Amino acid sequence: MNSKESKNLGGRQALKATAVLFLLYELFLLYNQTKGDFANGILFFMSNQANGYFLLFILLSFTFMFLSGRQAGYLVLVKSQNKYLVAIAGAFITTLLIIIFFLITTTVLNHDRTKNNITGVIEEELPRMFFVLIVPMALAWFWITSRLHTKFNNE
Repeated sequence: MNSKESKNLGGRQALKATAVLFLLYELFLLYNQTKGDFANGILFFMSNQANGYFLLFILLSFTFMFLSGRQAGYLVLVKSQNKYLVAIAGAFITTLLIIIFFLITTTVLNHDRTKNNITGVIEEELPRMFFVLIVPMALAWFWITSRLHTKFNNE
């Protein structure tokens, strides 16, 4: 398999995994928003979906996962690197990028608040956010690399 084919295959697998993660995340948000009052919950859910930061987050997530998936395809299929190490690295980097995006948006949205409030958010939310995000990201990346490895063995 050549470099271009492996990158295309990796990018497609990453987009599929990201779409599944995004769908599960949206269903979780929809359930949490509508479990008390469905009519108002659906309105709040739709208004949250139109948030510019959320849309930018989704765009960046899909873009980064596609580019990282292309790199993973190259590493697993052409360079024959260990699929588990590639998956762990991909999950860790993706999680860190999401947290960095969260930090940037939190700082921009809270520019008029005191430094202590932002520091409190960072100290309380970031460790919890890291451990909550690393699990689905690791599962997605293990799925991506195992699919790549399976495709390589079939060809």
